[in-house]
Amino acid sequence: MNLKLNDFAVDKDAKSTEKINDILSDISSETCSKSNDISYCKICDPKCKYLDCICAESWKSFDETLEEIKNVSSEILLKSLRISTITLCFNLNSNIDTKGLSEKYVSKNNGKFYNSLIFNWHTKYQYKTVVSVKIFPNGKVQIAGLANIKSCAYIIRKVNNKCSDYYENKKEAKVSHVKIAMINSDFKISDKLNLTNFCELLSNYSVQTNGNFLSIVYQPIKYHAINTKFICNKYMERYIEHIYKYSLKKKFDKRISILIFRLGSIIITGGNDITDYLDVYKYIINIINLNKKNLFI
Repeated sequence: MNLKLNDFAVDKDAKSTEKINDILSDISSETCSKSNDISYCKICDPKCKYLDCICAESWKSFDETLEEIKNVSSEILLKSLRISTITLCFNLNSNIDTKGLSEKYVSKNNGKFYNSLIFNWHTKYQYKTVVSVKIFPNGKVQIAGLANIKSCAYIIRKVNNKCSDYYENKKEAKVSHVKIAMINSDFKISDKLNLTNFCELLSNYSVQTNGNFLSIVYQPIKYHAINTKFICNKYMERYIEHIYKYSLKKKFDKRISILIFRLGSIIITGGNDITDYLDVYKYIINIINLNKKNLFI
């Protein structure tokens, strides 16, 4: 691919420059992947600079699932499901000199929140580039405000590089235990919804009636949305075992929260597996399609 920087109209605007850098990054990825036999990860190493892949296993198919979500079509949809934010966790496997780190980089809280530092650092590959990075002295990291897998991978590399001079055990330091802690998403239905009828309808899809809803709560005086907890079919056997062992004393870790609003907005949150969101998305759309005469105002 014979492209040069001069082939692009360079704008002084920072966003234009960043877009050009992203394009060049993709070109660099294609070029270096073809120039040798080393297999580089296109998600976490688009510039072919690293020999290790830091991605969680599920990340390899993340974008494929997003494509499936985009391809879900229905006449009742005004806006398709989109990811609003992703919260990410990982471990750097070394204690960190947080005092030295805070002297080099300005933190928001100066270590006052649970003995951690919070930084506003930039990632790439998303519209809002500033994300909140929380770093603990034991090397654990939590990042909020991400929007896609590529931006997740980029910020992991960036945090690792920024912390590298402050590791207490540099030989053992490495990125591990990478996982998505939570995905926040939403979509919108084309019409207003009768929430009273919707709540009654969902009771027919509860776990007690061989459905998938663990709880359905609608208290308009307290909160103007239906608040439900959902479990996907693939976790149902695990859920039954969980209830048998713990009853209701311990929360089941694969619950997904669904908030349904009168104006047609629906929020799906509380989970960390994008394939679960696809299942929930299709499930809700199917229910509305089958009962829209009773649900639409």
